[in-house]
Amino acid sequence: MNLTDALIVLFTFSFISVTHARTTPAQTGGPSPEARRDEIAKVQEMLADPDPLMRLANMEAIVKSGDSLKLQVALRTAFTGDDRELRALALRAYLASRKEITFEVVLPPDVQAAFNAAQSDRGASQTFNHKYPFHAYLTQAASRFQLGFPDYAFPQDRGTANSEGRNGSFVITGDRLTTMLWLHNWGSCYVDFMPTQRQAFEGTLACGPWPKLAITAPAL
Repeated sequence: MNLTDALIVLFTFSFISVTHARTTPAQTGGPSPEARRDEIAKVQEMLADPDPLMRLANMEAIVKSGDSLKLQVALRTAFTGDDRELRALALRAYLASRKEITFEVVLPPDVQAAFNAAQSDRGASQTFNHKYPFHAYLTQAASRFQLGFPDYAFPQDRGTANSEGRNGSFVITGDRLTTMLWLHNWGSCYVDFMPTQRQAFEGTLACGPWPKLAITAPAL
């Protein structure tokens, strides 16, 4: 091979290498941002199908795809929509993917008003604590509790809920979950909640002799 031929071979090899370096990332790096956007936008279309059974089937397919971004969009779409059956399936998908929910206990308006009024009056404070002894227990836990669902698998309608190492069985009926387990030092508590169109889980908490209290947690 003479010098000219060698230079031609070297030039050709260099050109191929540069071309490969420029094209390979685009070929192996997955869809473009535009294509990805179209994929995500399609989720909303899938869950707006006029056939309610197809909406459920599409939701199930999205969950099983394992695509976290598609699931996020699907949950938001389902929770804000008016299809209760779709919200029920979204609740199960949420439990399977997030595994835990932290609730805030909301005082009834009259109890909250009495508590606020008692802050500047020692006598009123003692009266309040005597009338509403459960409030001290709530305060110790910052009026919050967490439910975990470590072993839950989509789309089961029952399983085990956990809170601070204590377990209790739960059942999902439609779009409502109910469970009974020991929370903090509050005793055995009955908890029920459901997703709402306000992108929240809302329900009630009843522990021993306490009155039934409202609970809420952000869904997204």
